[in-house]
Amino acid sequence: MKNRRLLLCLIPALILSGCLTHRPEGVMSPKRMENFLYDYHKAQSVSVSLPYSERYKRELYYNYVYEKHGITRDDFDRSISWYTRHPDELNKIYSRLYDRVDKDSKLLRTALERTERKSYSVASGDTVDLWYLPRVQFMTVSPLLNPLLFEFSTDTTFHKSDSLSWSMDLTFFGNSADYLPPSVYMSMSVYYGDSVSTADTLVLKSGSYKLALQCDPEKNPGKVKGAVTYMGNDSLSLMLSGISLTRTHFIASVRDSLAADSTASDVSTEL
Repeated sequence: MKNRRLLLCLIPALILSGCLTHRPEGVMSPKRMENFLYDYHKAQSVSVSLPYSERYKRELYYNYVYEKHGITRDDFDRSISWYTRHPDELNKIYSRLYDRVDKDSKLLRTALERTERKSYSVASGDTVDLWYLPRVQFMTVSPLLNPLLFEFSTDTTFHKSDSLSWSMDLTFFGNSADYLPPSVYMSMSVYYGDSVSTADTLVLKSGSYKLALQCDPEKNPGKVKGAVTYMGNDSLSLMLSGISLTRTHFIASVRDSLAADSTASDVSTEL
């Protein structure tokens, strides 16, 4: 009799526990929710980088995602409401999303490496621009649009003592009531077998900036990396424009320097 009462008490609890992970009708499946959130967050990242005059386009990005996946805002609200009440299920979805973003980033880096290998195979002049990414970039604090990275392995067109110059214009835009100003960390490094040379700077306001670095005269450069990282202040966006990465052979740079000195000497003599 005692065991029977215990069983009767346990039955409702067992039924309730079985219903906890049962999705009611109208709630998207985990896979469909994952695919929707993947596109939704991409649209979100792009829309926050829009200048103030184009903020009206935000809804266009979101509407496209809803139409692509064939759902309404009410469908999404109903689904996300259920998943937030079941955080374990939502955590599984976002875990897979992070894996997808990481995989996409690796595929992008692989594609860029193929592109730069084609580009650098013909970059054999004394002074060449090696930049292979778009020359205008938009950045926010969103992980999908921050930071900007480049990386490539050097080839036979690189010489000892070559100089590198990475320049761009940085422009902050948007409305910010934050006490702390936005900041951007720029860095460029040349990797050798046993050492690294780095040039970096911290940017606190809009303007033109350049990092200059000369390769070691005794070592062959093996790899070049650079990064622009936008830190803090999610109410402002950042535009990078006129991006250039110039490599100059040491002999050419010396010749240009001597020519400049000669011209300066001639001018001073005439005066």
